[in-house]
Amino acid sequence: MNFENTSSLSHSYAEAAFKFSSEINKTEQWLFMLQDICKALKLIPHNLFNLYFFKLNKKFFLKSLLGKNDIYFENFLKIVAYNDRINILPNILQKFIELKNFSENVEIVLIITKYPLNQKLLDNLKYLISSKINKKIKVQLKIDKSILGGMIIKFKNFIIDSSVKNRLNKLSEYL
Repeated sequence: MNFENTSSLSHSYAEAAFKFSSEINKTEQWLFMLQDICKALKLIPHNLFNLYFFKLNKKFFLKSLLGKNDIYFENFLKIVAYNDRINILPNILQKFIELKNFSENVEIVLIITKYPLNQKLLDNLKYLISSKINKKIKVQLKIDKSILGGMIIKFKNFIIDSSVKNRLNKLSEYL
């Protein structure tokens, strides 16, 4: 299965899951359950996964991962398993998150710095970015020791690079 097919299939499953979970007001629960399933799948080595999955009953496999869950979510996973799409669950999760964020007008913003930011500076950045893009934001912080100072802010197709490293590069280009 190539990337385009995987992406398209993932989007279709995620869209169906998101739409249904929204209709029954359980998007947050479905998100957590999808995350839990994906975490459990990561624990099974890939070469063992295929052997284990095909040797045993798919229903038993899902029951062992699920425990007690929403019956609709369980049915969703049975459909995914029946169509041999368990391997794309991480992609489905990612698409589900994207759909949820879009519906809630939330933008994910990545802030990369050399050192952790204090809460006051982080709150100020959140407020400034949120007011500029007119959306609620969720911040992901990343520490990168290769940055000499300053920060890099990424969201959607935008990059605001106010790092010292970038400033020095621009200065050397100018000279």
